[in-house]
Amino acid sequence: MAQSGQDKLQGMVISDTSIRQPVFITMLMLLTIVIGFLAYTTLPVNLLPDISVPVVAVTIPYPGAGPESVADQVAKPMEDTLNTLSGVKHITSNSSEGISTLIIEFDTNVDIDKAEQGVRDKVNAVRPTLPTDVRDPVFLKFDPNDAPILTLAVAGNGTRTPLQLRKLVDDDIVPLLQRVGGVGSVTVNGGQVRQINVQMNLDKLKAYQVLPVQITRALQQANTNFGLGTINANGQDVGLRAPSMLATPADITRVQITGTPFTIGDVATVEDGVAEAVSYARLDGKEAITIAIRKQSGTNTVAVADSVKAQLASIFAGKSDLNYFIPNDQSTAVKNSTRSAIEELLIASLAAMLIVWLFFRDLRNTLVTVAGLPVIMIGTFAAIKLFGLTINLLTLLALSLSVGLVIDDAIVVRENIFRQMERGATPRQASSRGTAQVALSVLAMSLTIIAVFLPVTFTSGVTGIVFKSFGITVACAMAISLIEAFTLAPMLSAYFFKQKSGHGHTHAQELTPEEELLEEAKEDPGRIGQWYGRLLAWSLNHRLAVVFIALAVFVASFFVASTLKFSFFPAQDTHTFNVGYELQPGSPLARTNDLAKQVETALHEDEGVETVLSSVGGTGTAERAEFFVKIKIEESTNAVQQRLRARLEKLGLPNLAFSAPSFQGNSTAITNRTIQVSVQTTRPIEELTPLLLQLQGQAQGIQGLVDVEASYKPGKPELRFHVDPAKIG
Repeated sequence: MAQSGQDKLQGMVISDTSIRQPVFITMLMLLTIVIGFLAYTTLPVNLLPDISVPVVAVTIPYPGAGPESVADQVAKPMEDTLNTLSGVKHITSNSSEGISTLIIEFDTNVDIDKAEQGVRDKVNAVRPTLPTDVRDPVFLKFDPNDAPILTLAVAGNGTRTPLQLRKLVDDDIVPLLQRVGGVGSVTVNGGQVRQINVQMNLDKLKAYQVLPVQITRALQQANTNFGLGTINANGQDVGLRAPSMLATPADITRVQITGTPFTIGDVATVEDGVAEAVSYARLDGKEAITIAIRKQSGTNTVAVADSVKAQLASIFAGKSDLNYFIPNDQSTAVKNSTRSAIEELLIASLAAMLIVWLFFRDLRNTLVTVAGLPVIMIGTFAAIKLFGLTINLLTLLALSLSVGLVIDDAIVVRENIFRQMERGATPRQASSRGTAQVALSVLAMSLTIIAVFLPVTFTSGVTGIVFKSFGITVACAMAISLIEAFTLAPMLSAYFFKQKSGHGHTHAQELTPEEELLEEAKEDPGRIGQWYGRLLAWSLNHRLAVVFIALAVFVASFFVASTLKFSFFPAQDTHTFNVGYELQPGSPLARTNDLAKQVETALHEDEGVETVLSSVGGTGTAERAEFFVKIKIEESTNAVQQRLRARLEKLGLPNLAFSAPSFQGNSTAITNRTIQVSVQTTRPIEELTPLLLQLQGQAQGIQGLVDVEASYKPGKPELRFHVDPAKIG
């Protein structure tokens, strides 16, 4: 340190400036840590990256229409119109009773927002040409993070009726949940919904010669709310409005039927009742109301879920007659995955430090070498924020991988500085000279790694969209490590290393490259160097053996790779899965519900099952039931599924299906199956039925395939009224 003022620095400008201005460099590094930490606290935390896949779904309800009518009158006109959009790659439509769903996939270079607006314009343009009973379409952009982050089941102690419980949930609980910051939508299922029923007396209608359509029109006219303009009275504008005549069920009975002397009460009975049940929801066999909560796009999954749970605790604190249970909490998986990734990051950092210490055999040198690691890792979060990324599995995986890469720059620089000091150079001279000597090597090494990972962000398709976070994170970490190696590394070496007595050249003057090579030849390489020298000598004397070993490793790599399992995302056991079955088309909801109760009993008989949330029926799907199963943490999901499959098959459940355990969401729908085969034809769909049955039978015989099912279903029984156009007046 005493000679520091007289040391002459003739290295790189950036490293020499860092050595001369240690306070400035220290402040820059602290600023990097502060900005990175602030970015970390504000970054959204999600399970997966924000994926903007150019896929738009359109759902069009057509109540009362059969699948053929929906396909011919709704799906086909929509397909013909949407095909004219620029950038359309595929259009898939699914027509079932009362509803049509169209999925429009665009080229990956199409902006999803512009694509959605184009779909809206085309659909709205053809909307007037569709049947009058077709309802307004619903548009949805594909988002893997759009799944409910929380599923809540609410049950009472029996003091409230299902109607009262549903009304309490809709009027009191849901509005409070919708006000929570970051909540996008709240969907309620189960319970009973209030409905005013008008029961027509067919005998009286016939006797009074009143048509049902006349009653419908009378109700529509009485239930309107007209604005009639304004008038000026006493110097003040007064608005005129004709409000609805209907406020109570008794008001409906007094409505005059247009064109007749009768009222609705004369030909019908009006009752304050409930809507016909189209679905049931149960938690562990008890009637319940389920609430699915979705977050807004781009928000923090963990923060939103924590805010919702805090609001729930406040809501139910004053409702002792109600209890709630959260069977599905996506934030728990996000927290566990994030915590595991951060633990891996810390373990990787510790392991890197131990390896450096093992080879340097100097604690001070080791600590100075890894001192820049926190700066790089924390500073990378600022870069993640700058590029609009989130904290997710891929960014944290990239950071864990980067630990071993980013520390290489500092190791190369410090090792060369350490070598210069052993030759007798002062710490400042060694830091300047040692950094300059390996600068090009460090630069080439870092740029090579950036060149490998950065192109991942430009990959086309979903792969490029998903791994954009990975490539950018690694590239930013390497760029920051390069700056740290040329600034913080030489600065710390200059002021925290002690002067060593050299073993060779002991004065401070610069050696020529030839003289330095001669000096290196005289140095003791140590045990590792001696071992490597013997290995290198053996390989030079046995060249054919080295080539043979290399070829054997190359061939063995292909063999091992052929036995690996391939998947887009790694499988993860979330200890949850779904079980579903589907009865024959036309099966009543009551039959589906009775069978669902047997399934619930069978599921609870397994000692590994913790919770079962049942969803029976739905609009247009009275024959379908699905069960969300949560198993105990110590159980294996695959083992529980195998036991339950054997038990449920004894019940003779048709179209029984299990969802695979995955963090991508659980669903037994055919569109969520691992392998899907599309069969297309320009011929009538009925001609495909024999081929589909043949393919399904052959697939069921393939070992390893389960839950083989086709999306094409025969229509449910129906009565058709063929009207004579000549007799319609």
